[in-house]
Amino acid sequence: MTQKLVVPAERHASGSPTDGCFACDCKPSSIFGDLDAESLIALDRRRQASTYPAGATVFLQGDQPRAIYCVGTGRVKLSHGSEDGRSIALGIAVPGDVMGVRPMLLGTPHDLNAETLEETRLCFIPKDDFLEFLARNGAVSLRLAQKLSAELDEAYRHLSGAVLKSTTQRLAELILALCQTQGQPGREGINLPTSMCQDELAEFLGVSRRSLSRAFATLRNRGFIECRRRLIVVRDRAALSKSLGSLSGLHALPSRSVQGRVPTRHMAHS
Repeated sequence: MTQKLVVPAERHASGSPTDGCFACDCKPSSIFGDLDAESLIALDRRRQASTYPAGATVFLQGDQPRAIYCVGTGRVKLSHGSEDGRSIALGIAVPGDVMGVRPMLLGTPHDLNAETLEETRLCFIPKDDFLEFLARNGAVSLRLAQKLSAELDEAYRHLSGAVLKSTTQRLAELILALCQTQGQPGREGINLPTSMCQDELAEFLGVSRRSLSRAFATLRNRGFIECRRRLIVVRDRAALSKSLGSLSGLHALPSRSVQGRVPTRHMAHS
């Protein structure tokens, strides 16, 4: 398991309209996006920030929650480890996502591991400060409840549909989801830079490496995608989306597929 790395917080000036929470590019997509100026100042006064290198552990499964973490830049892999040493990837937190809220509110240890995939800047608020802030800001409490409910609903839908979907169909859905969160328009289509190898992608989908390779080959042969080193080019996103139904019977998933999750922002509040 990855060894925990503690990075000292950076010093910052709180409450300035040109710094911190006020100037954050991901504020509109976060649970704090609709705060008024007074509440944003109160939040910023509680904030600390750290920059983590790739491969650093933010928190470990079994740790007691000590803070909530908001992703400013970079990406954080969320996974769950079993007693026999296996690890199941459950999602990726991207800028604007908040991590560690659910166990803090439940008063339980973290049930996920959080590890940076690349250099990542995190803002964090200590537990007591965040709970005090939450008690004083009903709007944030309501927005947080809505987001957690939406994530629970999506988790149920993924779980109920996983056993019925083929590897190719699930890979196509993953690629379409990544187009929304990480896609970069290019001359040949939508570029999806990825730092994950096929073993890691297979882990996210809950399938074998061989099944994933066959699924990639199917999508390439149909002209939907092109695979390059650390890059997937989606040539025709609309056609790929329309083809999902026709891909449903290809390469049926093994029963363990129910453990997989699409690595988008959906597990970020865990």
